[in-house]
Amino acid sequence: MPATDNYYRLYDLEVGPNSGPSAEEAKAYVLKQGLLKTVKDVQFTPIRFWEYGDTDTMVVGNDELGREKAVWLTKNRYGGTVSVTGSVVLAEAISTEKVYDMLRAKGIKTENIKKMYLAPYEKDKIYWLVIAEQADKTYHSAFDCKTGTMVLENMVPRTP
Repeated sequence: MPATDNYYRLYDLEVGPNSGPSAEEAKAYVLKQGLLKTVKDVQFTPIRFWEYGDTDTMVVGNDELGREKAVWLTKNRYGGTVSVTGSVVLAEAISTEKVYDMLRAKGIKTENIKKMYLAPYEKDKIYWLVIAEQADKTYHSAFDCKTGTMVLENMVPRTP
């Protein structure tokens, strides 16, 4: 009885990070929903500053107007439904160079940036997420992808 299986599945404890759909499932979803007309790339993107935590599936391609667009998807681990956590037309996002400039203005050297990527930090809010290690500290910064406004800055001492 499939309905019964789904009922009990909701009460099975699942542990570990949440993740997006598989690459094949993500590609099929964005094309079927009309979110993208073509797909160029599919990646799994951490949605926080820890690469072993929750991830969304990012699909990059062209929309119906030919604009390059990134769409992030998540998958409900219990019901299996796929949903959009955010999207952005890449031409509307600030450039990586602008992010580098803002970090340099805060005293963070470009060579100390370990990771920089676009990802949804909250639903429908796409940020440039940056991890930098300088001196004995790790910096986590988040910039609004369109305006460049810093929305999060955290500095923690690194452990030896």
